[in-house]
Parts: sequence; structure tokens; C-alpha cells
Amino acid sequence: MKRERDVISLPILDKNQGNKIATIKDIVYSKNKLRILGFLVSDGNFFPTLKYIQFKNIESIGSDAIMIKSRMALEDPRAFPEIESLIEEKRRINGEEVLTENGDSLGLVYDTIFDGSNGKILGFVLTDGLFQDLKEGRNILPCMKGITYGDQALIVSNEIKGQFEKNKETFKKLLELQ
Repeated sequence: MKRERDVISLPILDKNQGNKIATIKDIVYSKNKLRILGFLVSDGNFFPTLKYIQFKNIESIGSDAIMIKSRMALEDPRAFPEIESLIEEKRRINGEEVLTENGDSLGLVYDTIFDGSNGKILGFVLTDGLFQDLKEGRNILPCMKGITYGDQALIVSNEIKGQFEKNKETFKKLLELQ
């Protein structure tokens, strides 16, 4: 399991040469499939340009660096119309509100948890605000069938809300397993 906040700003190294070739700037999500499509990176040149690395071109994601086979994995995001439109929308999962079908808020997405081997979103770390986070800790909402990404919020079914409320403490322990 990896968290978005732990991956942003990681260096990207060429696995064969060991050279740092870029730095992670942002993650591009498919909100329909709830998975990572790739990463926006800065190539580290004097006049940095934004490049794109497809998730399938990532060899491994470690705690200190992301490894790729070669610099050839850096691509122009304009070569991918879907990616270019997602970049222009500037929509993110972190910071979005999580609402039930009834309009009740479960909190805001503070962080996204994903599988480092395939990019699948595993869950969301939710915040209810600083005071509540300090008092009770952040909650974890596992990614499951019945969660959809609306224009301005994640929408969860009432069934998921029930599971979330019933299993809050168990879900919190999932984050400790990292």
C-alpha cells in the first residue's frame, strides 16, 4: 500500500543507470475506474517541462524513489488526449467531500491509498477537521463497489455508509498495517 502524500515529490530514477531523471509533481487518476493512470513529473532541467509517465512504465515504487527502465518512459502529456483533458480539469481526489446518497457528509478526502503494483485505489483517508482528527484520528474509507466520483464529491451508497460507521475502528487499523 502506498499513499499519495508519500509519493508526491519522490525522485524518479533510471533503473539501469541509477540517474535521477525527474520528480513526481502530481498523480493522474481515472476517476471512473478509480485507479492511477500515471504521474506528472518535472524533468529537472534548468527550464523544467512537465512530462508524463504511464503507470504501466513504473518498475517499482519504493519509500525513497520510483524506478523506471529508462528516460524513454518520460512522455509529452499532450500525446494523450484523455490525460491532457484531466490535467486541464485540475480535478483531484484529495480535498473532495465524501457524501452519502442522502447528502450526509462523511468528511473530506485527506489522502488516497493505492496499490503500488497496479495503481488500483484501495481506500481514502478522511478528515473531519483538525480538532476531530486530533480527538479521534482520521477515518479510512475502503474503496468498494458503490462509490462513485461525481463532479464535486465522492458519493457513497447508504449501504457503504452503514459498513463505514459499523467498522470505523477496524478500517483505521488498515492504515497501521503499512
